[in-house]
Amino acid sequence: MPSDPDFGRFGSLEITDYFVDEASEVSEKCVNILNSRVRFKLINDNPKGLLTCNPHKGWLYREFFDAQRNNSIRKDRRFIQALPTDNPHISPVYIESLQMLPDIDRKRLLEGDWDYDETKDRLYEYDDLLRCFRPSTTLGDKFITADIARMGDDRTVIVVWNNLHAEKFVVLKHKPINEVVDTINDLIKNHSVRLSNVLVDEDGIGGGVVDFIRCKGFLNGSKAVRDNYMNLKSDCYFKLGELISSNAITFEGTHKDTIVKELEMIRREKIDSDGKLRVTNKEDLKKRHGISPDFADAIMMRAFYELKKNFGKYAFA
Repeated sequence: MPSDPDFGRFGSLEITDYFVDEASEVSEKCVNILNSRVRFKLINDNPKGLLTCNPHKGWLYREFFDAQRNNSIRKDRRFIQALPTDNPHISPVYIESLQMLPDIDRKRLLEGDWDYDETKDRLYEYDDLLRCFRPSTTLGDKFITADIARMGDDRTVIVVWNNLHAEKFVVLKHKPINEVVDTINDLIKNHSVRLSNVLVDEDGIGGGVVDFIRCKGFLNGSKAVRDNYMNLKSDCYFKLGELISSNAITFEGTHKDTIVKELEMIRREKIDSDGKLRVTNKEDLKKRHGISPDFADAIMMRAFYELKKNFGKYAFA
């Protein structure tokens, strides 16, 4: 209910257990609040809840499927895989209909493959994304891109690039602007990066970082370089998708799981009424997945220089 984003209507509930069907369509916060209401006539004083869903990338993937296979799942949780073929009474006709689905849907619904997503709005193929994690011999000018933390648990993520190879990731948490500025200035000096090749997210407190360093600022909602895109952020994410699909961009292996997870979160939104393309905004992604795509945004900004190949060559002394 949009009028109750904090699920206050659950506040007076006293329940013994609960069952959520199609849990992938329910937010993590909703389930957490519901779980806190389990307190009435508990069996052995153990609150219990059952969540069911088809394989889907989102908070259930992170908190249950992926956590269990990595042995990091919470001690009070279990993930149990259930396939259609586990049911001895299931109709053979139903199994045949699942076998005739497109590849991604067949793997997801028949084979229970959680590493394939049910949506078809991805900007690149999963295998192409994994292929990005390798050394690169196509080196050249150095760049720095940085997504600056805004509030709460967001991270400041700084990427040092050698041409289109991300050779270094720096992550800062809960750091004041002066420390962020000092870190970026040290990277500029140590990696001999021209100021024209430094791009910092200017939205929010990132504007202060841009002012101190006097580098180029990146405004997510500003005008796109190409006419068919809703804003600069969307334009750059679609360009990043082109770079990934064409095998042109590479990353060093640190933070691989996080980078894959965040870039998988980025999806194409429906075409707007004026025909322009856009991606899901950051706040919606945080609500849907429970994490902020800070690594993805820092990587996305590198595509700006591929959209504007001549930007900044003589802009700074």
